[in-house]
Amino acid sequence: MSKSNQAKEFDYLNDDKVVEHLFTEGVLVRLNTRCWQATSSKLREGELKANEDVIHGIKTLIDPDSLADIRCFCNMARNTVKRSKSRNRSKAGYSFLNMDSVVFVPKGILPWMESRLQEIKAGFDKAVEEFIEAYPKLKKAWKEVDPELYDEDLYPSPTDLRSKFGIEWMKFVITMPSKSTGILSSAQYQNEVDQQKKQIREFLDSALSSISTEFLGIVNELKTKAEKGEPMNARRLETIKNFGATFDALNITRNQDLKRLVSDCYGLIGTSEKEDFKEDSFQSKVKDGMKKITTEFKKSSSLKRAVDF
Repeated sequence: MSKSNQAKEFDYLNDDKVVEHLFTEGVLVRLNTRCWQATSSKLREGELKANEDVIHGIKTLIDPDSLADIRCFCNMARNTVKRSKSRNRSKAGYSFLNMDSVVFVPKGILPWMESRLQEIKAGFDKAVEEFIEAYPKLKKAWKEVDPELYDEDLYPSPTDLRSKFGIEWMKFVITMPSKSTGILSSAQYQNEVDQQKKQIREFLDSALSSISTEFLGIVNELKTKAEKGEPMNARRLETIKNFGATFDALNITRNQDLKRLVSDCYGLIGTSEKEDFKEDSFQSKVKDGMKKITTEFKKSSSLKRAVDF
């Protein structure tokens, strides 16, 4: 690809419009999930001492297993956006400034994320409707299990119950404060502008570090497999290929050194299958290629700053 066709690298450390430019690359998404806990801390006089089931002051109102499917869908939604410990990012993007349940989603990944969440929500809504339909029977069954602890006043009505479930997400961006509102003094306004720029630069530092570290881990894994002549797990190989397929979207700083090295790496493994890693010629090609990529990686000033060697 010629330089004229390449996206210009995002010089976020010196870009005075770093906040505005970030949100040309993607949006922030906040996820909210709700599931009725089916418990209550409201106890009648004597209940705490009378029954070991409420020894901690919490009374179960319904069979917890009846909510298992709904909780599963909530976890699936959270797993779509929350940070993975192994990758320091989520499937959808990057955790944003330690904001709870907020992720920065690059525009190239946003359609996948919304499609995935819509799919999860459809299953969630169906499970909620089934639970609400079974609610009267579930209450009756739990009353038969422990009639002494049953208290009708603790149970929400079917209408109120529905509001206790939900999977919702909203997309938003952060903008620079408006000086014309007069809410902030000139000094306060300038301080807010400076703080926003500082935080966005720190976020972009973190994003570059995250994706660079993940890529270097892939390179080292491929090199080790080739050196030892070990087979590649098919599922792991698919994950590695998926990184390559989504890299351009994840590369929100548009780092050209990293882009070139990722291109070199995936040019080597291409459409390979796990069986290819058993062949001596392929192992040799991968081993030499990954060594060269590691050497070039360490020569890049921006990547050396992003990754601790």
